[in-house]
Amino acid sequence: MIKLNHLKIAAIMIAVILAGVYLSKDVTSAYKEAQVVTGYRLTVDGVSWGVVEDSNALNTLLDEYKQSYMETISESDDVKSVDFKQMVEITEVEVKNDEFTSLESIKEKVYSIEMGEVYYTVKKGDSFWAIANSNKIPLARIIQLNPEFNPEKIWAGNKILFEP
Repeated sequence: MIKLNHLKIAAIMIAVILAGVYLSKDVTSAYKEAQVVTGYRLTVDGVSWGVVEDSNALNTLLDEYKQSYMETISESDDVKSVDFKQMVEITEVEVKNDEFTSLESIKEKVYSIEMGEVYYTVKKGDSFWAIANSNKIPLARIIQLNPEFNPEKIWAGNKILFEP
């Protein structure tokens, strides 16, 4: 009889332990679900660069980056805006609370991207000297980057390399 009571107690203990394990999974699952929050993923050419909490801060960062290019353009040039060559997307996503990327890390990535080649299209009446002067680029640099051109004879429509 004592052995039977011990078996009943052991069976009850096993049942309690199994119920506890089952309930703890539900509690853990509920806890994990509570940790899921809304974030904003920056994707460049289909590659995720990170997720931030504040979409406005991310948009401001990207706008400031584009604006930095506008500051280098001469007022005499007919450029209204600058945009990304890459496919840049910001999408709302659900993520765990600990999966955010700092805005500073994303800023470092954005600003570390190498610029592609930058060309200037020659207009009627331009000269190497005038182009260099209006774009604040040393004349020697323009000549060095464009050995295929005679600096004395350039024509409207020629593409002058500014940045390799």
